[in-house]
Amino acid sequence: MELASLLQSLQNYPSLGSLGLTRLTAFLELCKIAKPAIEASIMDRRTAPETLSLNILTILAGVLQEYLSVIKDCWKPFRREVWASSGGATPSQTTIDLYNIHALDRGTSYQHFYPPVHVCQIFGCEHYWESDDITRLAEPVTHKATLFTLHNRALPVFTTSTYCRGKNYFLQSFFGR
Repeated sequence: MELASLLQSLQNYPSLGSLGLTRLTAFLELCKIAKPAIEASIMDRRTAPETLSLNILTILAGVLQEYLSVIKDCWKPFRREVWASSGGATPSQTTIDLYNIHALDRGTSYQHFYPPVHVCQIFGCEHYWESDDITRLAEPVTHKATLFTLHNRALPVFTTSTYCRGKNYFLQSFFGR
């Protein structure tokens, strides 16, 4: 995002002025952490959603200790920036712990494992799709798990599988993305 766009956002959303640059940067970092959970909650992953779900809003507001309205105002001008980003720096252990404090009670976590694909892989199935940008599978089932890492120690995580009703099989992710 260019500086001119940032200044325009401050004019359009005065509540952003109370955040400061450090907290705005933290918001963007947290959105990158939450991006897989945001993607899992929408059908079309090609563009960022206009609004965030209450679940994600609550997590971000809790970590940043801000009102939901401020988080909504932050999302509007920066959603395209978040959506265009991929990966980035690994968050600090403090950021991961703070995120999980607010996320675990809401059924998600840092490093939540989602199925690697969102469409049926069997050609001819009604849920088969050439591209993986549109979610065609449903009935997500989420379980608690523990991820053992060298850098971040054991982390409480969630793993989600989806179901293809057309061919009666589950898509799961066991060991990463």
